[in-house]
Amino acid sequence: MDAPTVLVVHTDQKFADLLVFVLEHCGFHALALTNAVDAIEHVENLDFDVAVVSKEMPSALPELLFQANRENWLEILMLNSPPGDVQDFIQAVSEAAEDRRWMCYLVAEAWYEADFGVAGRPKNWRERCEQAELRGGPNSYEELRARVLSQGVL
Repeated sequence: MDAPTVLVVHTDQKFADLLVFVLEHCGFHALALTNAVDAIEHVENLDFDVAVVSKEMPSALPELLFQANRENWLEILMLNSPPGDVQDFIQAVSEAAEDRRWMCYLVAEAWYEADFGVAGRPKNWRERCEQAELRGGPNSYEELRARVLSQGVL
């Protein structure tokens, strides 16, 4: 299993670099950023297991980071400055990384069940049509059926 990747977002660059040094010393991959916009862009483009966000950052940042990483689960830890006991900090980051892996598994399983049903068999055509309607598809069953027939899916 690869080492967890941690994003550290703090207003003080030296403090963020110190946290990254401690995390890397304990076997994590880590990146320090001081700008909220940079953090959001990095989360959109790279895969992080955990984001450690200082409480000195804008209060909306944790939610924005989570939303920026829609395709995966991102564990977010809020950081008081200073973090207190280093061992407790490392333990919290390790547990958050493990929680993230577990949530990714559960999300993938839920998507699989949505596509193939609980028994692992593909859902029938009618079930898929009904779900498409619920997701904002065509307004009626007939409209959906006409679209599917015109595409030659059957």
